[in-house]
Amino acid sequence: HCLKEERRLPSRQQYETVCMFCDVSGFTALSEKMAVLGVGAEGLKKHLNSYFGQMSKIIAGSGGDVFKFAGDAMIVLWPPSAESMELRCRRAAQAG
Repeated sequence: HCLKEERRLPSRQQYETVCMFCDVSGFTALSEKMAVLGVGAEGLKKHLNSYFGQMSKIIAGSGGDVFKFAGDAMIVLWPPSAESMELRCRRAAQAG
């Protein structure tokens, strides 16, 4: 007995939004220094998790949503709302 899976086609939504890309300045130098100090990947992970945790709180408090984490970077969106685009841009700049 075969169950047919329901397949959904890719969809697209179009709307105006504010998008922010931010990454850790000096990440390569930081990771190299931590390796030399013997802290390694575990120490680096701890610092990144702390940074991303703090940034996520700031972003959520300003109405943004973290769309994606990628290495030492994140992509953040401020979804459509009743607020003007100018105000959402200002909130993004203040969060970053």
